Amino acid sequence: MDKTKGIEIRDDYSMQAPLKSLTQSFMTVCEADISTPGIIKFSLPDKHTVSLSYDKTLLSAAKEKMELTTPEDKGLLKSWNGRNIYRIVLKAKALNTKGSIKYNIRL
Repeated sequence: MDKTKGIEIRDDYSMQAPLKSLTQSFMTVCEADISTPGIIKFSLPDKHTVSLSYDKTLLSAAKEKMELTTPEDKGLLKSWNGRNIYRIVLKAKALNTKGSIKYNIRL
């Protein structure tokens, strides 16, 4: 973490067998704009924006609103003051047995 540059997350992986899929999920109650490949913009309640960048050549992004139906889900919904919860899923375009993926979070 660098207070002037934000947070960098690096995920290194090495598998012995071929992968069937490789995804990374981020959960949020903020509105999230995934329309620009490589950048996800989160709108905070105070109207500021936080961006999460990723390598668009390695990953594709999808967003889904979570359907909260179980009793456990209801507790989660209560914890987040009834706000909608979204799952941002970054999916690997190629399934290599070894690699490194970086994410950068900036205010």
